[in-house]
Amino acid sequence: MTVSNHTNHTNHTNHTNHTNHTGFSPEMSAFGEGSSIAMSVARQSAMLAQAGLSPVLAALKWPDTTERQAFRTLNGRHRQHLIVKALMQGVSVDFTPALLAGVVTTATLNCNTLAPTVTLTLDKGNSALWERQIAQVLAQRWHRPERIEEIVLQQSDILSFLTLGLPVAGDTHPWLTTLLDAVFEMAFRVVAEMKHAFAMPRPHELSPDVAPVIRTPSHGSFPSGHATEAFAAAAVLSAVFPDRAPHLRQMAARIAMNRSFGGVHFPIDHYAGAMLGDALGGLAARRALGLNIFKDATVKLALQTSLPEVTATLPALVPPLVPALVFEADVTVERFAHDSPVLQMPAPAGPAPSGVLAHLADLVRDEL
Repeated sequence: MTVSNHTNHTNHTNHTNHTNHTGFSPEMSAFGEGSSIAMSVARQSAMLAQAGLSPVLAALKWPDTTERQAFRTLNGRHRQHLIVKALMQGVSVDFTPALLAGVVTTATLNCNTLAPTVTLTLDKGNSALWERQIAQVLAQRWHRPERIEEIVLQQSDILSFLTLGLPVAGDTHPWLTTLLDAVFEMAFRVVAEMKHAFAMPRPHELSPDVAPVIRTPSHGSFPSGHATEAFAAAAVLSAVFPDRAPHLRQMAARIAMNRSFGGVHFPIDHYAGAMLGDALGGLAARRALGLNIFKDATVKLALQTSLPEVTATLPALVPPLVPALVFEADVTVERFAHDSPVLQMPAPAGPAPSGVLAHLADLVRDEL
């Protein structure tokens, strides 16, 4: 059947419901009738505009809101974005091109001299190191029965454990919690870049005997995100509660090691994460709270996993580390936590926070 013979087709020139733009449809022709609200408003606006009066501007009244009030009432995601952006200003993760692609990789966390520089070098060709690391993971399996509840719960919640014994809770200290959430986001961003670059397999991929007791994440093992987050949060909380600093660092180390006990991390992953966490947490305490917890913010920390002969023959793989505090791969995270080479407690006052971080600092102080 052709369109011309289609009985239901109506020519637009004869369409009874079509209204010419020069006139009004019957239901909208009367100004002010209940059935013509839209037309009434539109015609009134046009009339007032012709008279030089804009109904919008005439009724406009800017709210008398301070910057701090505006910060308090921001949507949570927007507020966190602004906080993290301010905390990470000038922070970068840089990678040294590897001559042996996928074997030796070096990543450096630079904090613009406001926090220690952290350089991590991972050598997948150091078989002796990884044999020792696997042996440690296997030997630590006996901790699983006594730690299984912690191992499971800390997959998604480490703050409840870090704040044990502290007068801190999400409902009583929402702004301190807001800062800690931002610190976790800082840690995530840095670790995500490094994990992707290092692409280190998980323990069970090198030895099926590891048999993890929890779900193994699909991303790389090195450095540990849990360790980075735990030590970063511990650094911030230590700045606020300096008398609890030893407890906080011990708990951060316990949280980190539980990941090895569960079979999803090498011990060296936590060591690297602890270094990153100290730097990021200290940076957050300095910028958001005006507390300088570093003995020397210009110091360089380095974790070296390359064999001496590799470092000597391929110097381009490893940037100069002098002056630097160079740590051997087999030093435990507990030892690092017990005697931090970079933190000082109590933390002396540093430069006052600025911008959105100044508002956050005031709100945190108000609830302490």
